Amino acid sequence: MITDPAHRRQGVARTLIAAVAEQGRAAGFRRWRLNVEPDNAAARALYERCGMSVVLASVSMRIAWTDVARIEPVAGIVARPLAPADDARFEDALALSRGEASAYRAPAGRVLVGAEGPDGPVGVIAYDPIHARLLRVRVPGHTRVLLDAIRPYAQPDHDSVNVLIEGDPALEAMLTASGAEAVMRVLRTEGDIPG
Repeated sequence: MITDPAHRRQGVARTLIAAVAEQGRAAGFRRWRLNVEPDNAAARALYERCGMSVVLASVSMRIAWTDVARIEPVAGIVARPLAPADDARFEDALALSRGEASAYRAPAGRVLVGAEGPDGPVGVIAYDPIHARLLRVRVPGHTRVLLDAIRPYAQPDHDSVNVLIEGDPALEAMLTASGAEAVMRVLRTEGDIPG
């Protein structure tokens, strides 16, 4: 949601939010979420007035495929595309919301890859030929097998991949140490849709 700068501070965003809330309630939704840039104080204040609060920080990072090799792999971890029958098990193991795996898989051209070890699921990544939309791992080292698994799906002329990391500073630090750079930071806000 963006308001034209010439029309800010006139209630446009508040009107849009109210319309989205009305449509959401009519469709049976009880909760909502929005991402916001950390330094956008006006938007954060509006979202808080609408019942949302910050639940986690995300960072989009770019890592060169050649730098992926600098990530120390964890032995005994294998990755493969996930079938819908795998979704609930991975969602439960990785603290994803019910239905989140299928939502990440849904867009055409996207693949959902999961990593497992002897004790079950350890990571998941959703990938289209340019961006990894979700990367969730139990420990940062599990990232290597997931990135290796999505590499064959990448466009041949792309020398890097953008990876979205949600609420995982240890993973961000490990990727930074491997040569990745932060591209964009956002905060996820969410809450109950007001009546």
